[in-house]
Amino acid sequence: MEELIQLIAKTYGIVGMLLIAPLGAAIVLYLDHRKAQAIHKKEIDEWEAKLAKAQEQRVQDAQAITTKLVEIVSEQTGLSKETNMALERINEVMTTLTQTLQQVLLGINRK
Repeated sequence: MEELIQLIAKTYGIVGMLLIAPLGAAIVLYLDHRKAQAIHKKEIDEWEAKLAKAQEQRVQDAQAITTKLVEIVSEQTGLSKETNMALERINEVMTTLTQTLQQVLLGINRK
């Protein structure tokens, strides 16, 4: 490469060097671009790994929240069933008490 530059410099002089300069600049820019692409690809790979880790953590968090929500709903369902059973029992007792009071009052009124 150095011999080529010397040959052009001897043959064409400064004008030849000015004509070949854009080619040299293009080569330097191309190599720099390739290096920048490699660095960029490395950064992208790092960010993708971080993103995958964050996504995995998000899934784990969502599963934990879902599990906790299912537990809470199950507890509430159990409490609702117990409450309904207690209210039904109270209703039965109140019905029986009402009927008994009506019978007692009717018995008092008949006498």
